[in-house]
Amino acid sequence: MIAYINNLPVPGVLSLHKEIFTPQVLYTGLILLTLSNVILIKVLYPLRNQIYQYTPFKSTNFTYICLLCILFLCAVISYPRVFGFDFGIDLSTIYISSNIALLICKRPRNNWGTIIHMIILFFVILGGDRVDSIVTIVFLGIMSNQKDITTESIKKSYLIIGGFILFILSVISGIIRDGNSISIATILYSFYAQQTVADVLYVFLCSIGYFYEQGINLSVLGNFLFGLFPGPFYGVVSEYNYTIFLIKNYLPNPGGGLFFSEGMIAWGPIGVLIYTTIYAICIKALFKSSKKILIALFILSFSMLCRIQWYGFIYAYKPILFTILFYLIFIHNIRNIKE
Repeated sequence: MIAYINNLPVPGVLSLHKEIFTPQVLYTGLILLTLSNVILIKVLYPLRNQIYQYTPFKSTNFTYICLLCILFLCAVISYPRVFGFDFGIDLSTIYISSNIALLICKRPRNNWGTIIHMIILFFVILGGDRVDSIVTIVFLGIMSNQKDITTESIKKSYLIIGGFILFILSVISGIIRDGNSISIATILYSFYAQQTVADVLYVFLCSIGYFYEQGINLSVLGNFLFGLFPGPFYGVVSEYNYTIFLIKNYLPNPGGGLFFSEGMIAWGPIGVLIYTTIYAICIKALFKSSKKILIALFILSFSMLCRIQWYGFIYAYKPILFTILFYLIFIHNIRNIKE
């Protein structure tokens, strides 16, 4: 954002539209991004020294194999760019939820199931589809040592190593997705010029520009409130999805966008802060809960950090439903490990 304001080189759509946003829009965006990060730190920082403890769920070999098969089949069907088969069907929601079910099941360190799980995640990420897998693979490494009672304190070493792996994988995945060859030069350039960052920032700035030119529009809240339910009016591809709304009512955009862009359209700057606060409070509440179903939903929310922040709350609705479904079918009726 600072580079864009100061006319430094920026990637992607931002470089194509350098003169489209006024200084008012740019500085509003910078202030709101700063305040939203302050809110996240204020709410979540007290958790920094707390230990996350949960009881892994005991899973039979048959159940574990079923979940792995579901994961693999959904990966093949949902990511044609990775596996080369285009079925015209998107099962990424089930792919996400089966990932979560596998994460919270009891398994020995470095067993065959963990290895297969990690291989599937690597293939999907290195094929250029990172948003649904990249945090999960780091989480899988952190959670690999599961005893009867698992505690995850997220040590600094985990954060440094996991964060570095996460960043390198995201860079390589982005290069592959854009059709570029992997080299030292392209990797080093991608450290600075992240295409996805440019895309979501552009959409956020579009939402600010819309607010200043046309005011607020509460219609996008329909997706936030009712996008969970099937129907012709709401959902990911509806005209009330904030990215599509901006395309039709303001400026073209590449899709995606910081999740609080929806709040900006609906309520103006205060909407950005409201959305950030809601997100932070939900993460904190799930982290502190000891209820089994909420443990699954916390791990889901953790693994979907990129999906939610890049695309919006509505993209989390279906994974939440399917995670609850997997919980009821595969986990809830299986005796959990006792201390």
